[in-house]
Amino acid sequence: MPVRVTVTTVQSVGAVVLLSKVSASPLLFFAWMAATSALLSVVLRVSLWRIMPPSEEPARFDPDVLRTVWRFATGNLVIGLTTALLTQSGGLIIAKYCALEQLAAYTLAVSLAGQASAILVQPVSTTLMPHFAHLTSQGDAARLAREYHRWSQIFASLILPISGTLIVFGRPLLQVWLGSESPLVDPISELLPWIAIGTLLNTLMTPPYFLQIANGWTSLIATMNFIALAVILPTLGIAVPRYGPIAAVMCWIGINLAYYLIMVPCMHRRLLPSALWAWWGRDTLMPTVVVGIIYGGALALTPSDMPRFFGLAASVVVAALAWVALLVVFPQVRTDAFGVLNMVRLKLVRTG
Repeated sequence: MPVRVTVTTVQSVGAVVLLSKVSASPLLFFAWMAATSALLSVVLRVSLWRIMPPSEEPARFDPDVLRTVWRFATGNLVIGLTTALLTQSGGLIIAKYCALEQLAAYTLAVSLAGQASAILVQPVSTTLMPHFAHLTSQGDAARLAREYHRWSQIFASLILPISGTLIVFGRPLLQVWLGSESPLVDPISELLPWIAIGTLLNTLMTPPYFLQIANGWTSLIATMNFIALAVILPTLGIAVPRYGPIAAVMCWIGINLAYYLIMVPCMHRRLLPSALWAWWGRDTLMPTVVVGIIYGGALALTPSDMPRFFGLAASVVVAALAWVALLVVFPQVRTDAFGVLNMVRLKLVRTG
């Protein structure tokens, strides 16, 4: 996962540098994205091969394995392709109809929101899918439900303070990162809060997504993605030329809101049917309200033109306060957090 984060960061930053310093050419932009994506595939392939355990038999293609998993593999392929279209279509249409400065602001805002959540959330995600698959194979529905709620609360605890920080303190953080005089601060500041909301909703969908994949059920997500494409692509084509990048951002929020309000209830009709209202109320809405109150108070108390380093310090204090509040709201998450801290302390004592 750190490999993916590193290559994605190089991809985003490199695209901005090439477009601003070399040539403002869409062809150069897409060539760079294709080259870095190919590099990511090669690096991930080499990394995976190195960490796989050795085998006494030589590696070979086994068609019998493919016959047993082709439906599931095809479903995942469809999900990947449609998700790529949904996430990249906004940038493509902005590149065609909007100015280069608008494309740069949109790309950096998306990258910042995505990377901020990925640093904390994606490492946790790597353990979730096999964990859900193991519990599903055991047929222990009660334990699976407990773990589903537990991990949903963990994801909410990780992403909510990050999203609140980007929404309320986005401008001073951008000034620290890009410099107070950067012409990109204003356009990114306009887009970043809304992109952060969409990214928040998308991250909250991680446990429901992995629950479906662990059960070998890909058709619901694929169907939702096809419907979203049928709605979003014409909407982007009409709205982006008229309203600019903010139209693509609103579509990003709309997609993830539809997942939250439509796909999750459809999933729970088949998987863990008694868990829906607890997931909506206790696992997602309640912590969102708690963190929203904290960041709403911070927004009311801090000046809009705060100095950048004051804003940076304030963002750290408010985020810490939000995490403390979430530990109070979620006793299981608090127990897990203290357990991790105690394990780290013991390792430091042993190595020291």
